[in-house]
Amino acid sequence: MTLYALILFSHIASAFFLFAGLALEWAAVSYLRRNPPRFRGDSSLHLAGVAPRIYGPALGVILLSGGYLGSKIGGFSQGWVLVSLVTLFLIGIIGVAFTAPRYRALLKTSRKKPRAHRPLFKTAGATPFSLLPCASGSHSFSELFSSW
Repeated sequence: MTLYALILFSHIASAFFLFAGLALEWAAVSYLRRNPPRFRGDSSLHLAGVAPRIYGPALGVILLSGGYLGSKIGGFSQGWVLVSLVTLFLIGIIGVAFTAPRYRALLKTSRKKPRAHRPLFKTAGATPFSLLPCASGSHSFSELFSSW
């Protein structure tokens, strides 16, 4: 495998990682707009926090490998290279200006109200066999789920 083929492969693979990271962020933000319950919102916030770790390095590899590939084929005089660079910078500006402050505000809000750990069942040792007394009627559902 030549150096050119390796850099071309890394450029294309990084583009896929960039799209995957942006799709994860989009999915998390669109889910948070629907005002989910707190426990589901926390997982969506975590997903939105993981997305930049995916598309951040991918963006760096895209720019570096794209610069090398463009210099090899003389592509800087072509219009699509300029359009793609401007688009990448616009995505970055939009992310810094709009998405990042909203994400920080959501993180601050979620950290303000720490969620107490509430066990699913109030009975000790919640196993499938511990639910058998409930089926026989010795415990009521209100006793089992009183922590909810």
